[in-house]
Amino acid sequence: MRFVSLFRYMKSTRRHPWPHILAFTFTLLLISLSAPTTRAEHVKGILLPEIVAIDKNKLYLNGTAVRSKWGFNVYVIVLYLTEKNHDAKTILANRDPKRIHITMLHGVSKKRFVSTIEKNIDVNFTKAEKEKFAQHLKDFMKCFHGGSSLVEYSTINIDFLPGEGMRVEVDGKLLNTIPDDDFYHAIMRLWIGQPPQESLKTGLVGSD
Repeated sequence: MRFVSLFRYMKSTRRHPWPHILAFTFTLLLISLSAPTTRAEHVKGILLPEIVAIDKNKLYLNGTAVRSKWGFNVYVIVLYLTEKNHDAKTILANRDPKRIHITMLHGVSKKRFVSTIEKNIDVNFTKAEKEKFAQHLKDFMKCFHGGSSLVEYSTINIDFLPGEGMRVEVDGKLLNTIPDDDFYHAIMRLWIGQPPQESLKTGLVGSD
């Protein structure tokens, strides 16, 4: 309706059109600037929104990284937090909602994917932690053991909600919920603790 009124106004002022044309153009500019926009970041051709929502929680892109192995780029990984934070210890200590998002850049068999996770768990978990989280680790790995291989552009979300614990989604399908806040943050160490490549931690934790 605003555009119709503006056109009618211009039609009624034909004798001196330019001031009204400028006013009309300025009005269109204001309308476009007032429209809501969603910023995004591109990494290896993958469009990554800067803001996502988990239930009613708004999360912000904290950092991104690319996992490389077997001679190619395997996946893009993103860390979303309720507030940007560039200290790994603080991120692991707080219990605010979080998301680890992965988009595959190359097809990988789930067996191969699981193998790399298991090796990384050996590095980041103590013997006592493996015993403490034994059932949770089994439940977590089940999300990747079964089904078809991860193909190019497959997505994985590993979400954390206080009191609910970990949610694991693959290609938009919820595969499991693991109700342990501490376990989620132990799993986070795979990427921001002692990751298989230092650039993962550097990219996800980010910098000011």
